[in-house]
Amino acid sequence: MEPRDAVPASASARVTYLDDVAILDGDERWRILRLHVEDQIPLAVLARDCGISARTLQRWHQLYRDGGPAALDSHPRSDQGVRRTRPETVAFIERLALTKPRPALATLHRLAAADATQRVNRPDFRSVLQARMELDEQEVFAGDA
Repeated sequence: MEPRDAVPASASARVTYLDDVAILDGDERWRILRLHVEDQIPLAVLARDCGISARTLQRWHQLYRDGGPAALDSHPRSDQGVRRTRPETVAFIERLALTKPRPALATLHRLAAADATQRVNRPDFRSVLQARMELDEQEVFAGDA
């Protein structure tokens, strides 16, 4: 019989191949978390042996306590696909992105952040990247031809 604080070899072998936790579905998450819930294996031991962060396991455990195994299924964000960057900031980024010579993305971010500081919110790097990528490539390269 194995010690209670060790992950069974079969469970450890099942999860060591995982390198991206985000792809786990609810059933796979439950198979891992069940070792803590039913076999009393500490989350820290599971985290070490499974390669999943302790904080992620804590979140899964809280989801399980609040809603059972069904709560471990991932759900899409309610604001998915909705831009939260202000339209004025997006317009500013687009104007800058179309100037000659084309500024680097880091420069766009720095200038947009400085401009937005005068308003209310400052865009993060991802927002600047998204606004820049949504520009029509023909507009960006129209002056290059």
